[in-house]
Amino acid sequence: MRRKFLQLLPAVLVLCQAQSPKPTFYTIVREDTFAGYIGGDMERFERGMKYAEKVLADNAQNADALCWTGGGQVFLATRLYAQDLNAKADVLYEGGLALMEHAIANEPGNAGVRASYGGVLAYLAPRLPEWRRKAALEKARAMYEWLYKGQEQVLDRLPLHLRGETLAGLAETNQKLGDLKRAQVYLKRISATMPNTPYAVTAERWLAHPESVGTEQQIVCGTCHEAGRLQR
Repeated sequence: MRRKFLQLLPAVLVLCQAQSPKPTFYTIVREDTFAGYIGGDMERFERGMKYAEKVLADNAQNADALCWTGGGQVFLATRLYAQDLNAKADVLYEGGLALMEHAIANEPGNAGVRASYGGVLAYLAPRLPEWRRKAALEKARAMYEWLYKGQEQVLDRLPLHLRGETLAGLAETNQKLGDLKRAQVYLKRISATMPNTPYAVTAERWLAHPESVGTEQQIVCGTCHEAGRLQR
């Protein structure tokens, strides 16, 4: 398993690496789309989606582009749910999930796709209607569990962001699905191994006051998009 994950590690690293002089597919699409997710910058969001569409025009089976296009549709669905346009939202949401499932089917060993799928659903779950939220969190948890299984033997040697997002994803999905004992395992590991980080600050608050953790509170994306990261 360790050897298998080390073979997959480059795909994970491109998901959340700091911007490089030569942007990758992930850095281009992620920064633009998350400008929409986080700040509501729809111009940036549309630019990211158009880039993914261009990649799909060249290769309709590109797993990375399929996954990010699907994630974009999930985001657009959350905006429609917020307006009580549930029928239209359902079409977009289910279509987005189908695209992400298609990406997994095309490249089941693509760690970047798994991380993208899990991350988008975990981050956007609070914006989903209650009847959608549990299934979204369960799917996100499954993606994080897949990543953790591959990373377990090398997790402590990974960069902060990669360690943090895997453990944060497991902590948050389990917490919000009501499995507090499992959540606390990951929260305690975050607190012990990543002191004085955004992940640890939230983890320690959740550990101290588990009953106060609401649907809107999040630990995922603790270092995804700090100030300046979304500028391109």
